[in-house]
Amino acid sequence: SDQCVKQRPVAYTFGYWGWGTNTERLLKLAAEWEEKAGRPEPMWVDIRWRRSGRAPGFREGAFARATGTALYSWMQGLGNSAIAAKGLKIANPTEASRLLNVILEAHEMQRRVIFFCACEQIRMEGRISCHRAHVANLLLAAARRGGHELTVVEWPGGEPESHTFDVDDRHLRGWDSWVMPRSHVPAKAPLLVP
Repeated sequence: SDQCVKQRPVAYTFGYWGWGTNTERLLKLAAEWEEKAGRPEPMWVDIRWRRSGRAPGFREGAFARATGTALYSWMQGLGNSAIAAKGLKIANPTEASRLLNVILEAHEMQRRVIFFCACEQIRMEGRISCHRAHVANLLLAAARRGGHELTVVEWPGGEPESHTFDVDDRHLRGWDSWVMPRSHVPAKAPLLVP
């Protein structure tokens, strides 16, 4: 509707850590999330420097095949070209303008864009730990320069929710054997179960 297009465009960031063997479910969840808001499936922009790695669903062209080429784009220039040196250097920061154009065009079609890399957390202990944060800042700066309003949030957005679950002790027995070997757990470590 015209109302949706008049709203400020929103782009999502996302780290696929843990989803490497479950891309079909991820794509289904993302499509359902957008459908609830009356929007079509999101577009996915890969901002990794390299598309190799251990996650089979994101290795090389696997994710492009899963999404379909119309909903996937690789912007290698927004990748961290210093990742091998454990540093941070966005390969081509001017690519943020190209990403902005993709987001604005998608917004005209009431579609959102999710730009992603592998990192699980964008921040750790209050510090930026992933180049997605830097790409988001470059993107926001490009939007300001172009006179566009833009919001960038971690997917799926919305307000945080807290849920409490009761778990029977019998389900917790042996948790450390599949989460972390007992030899790596300090004797006084608290039980950390998601």
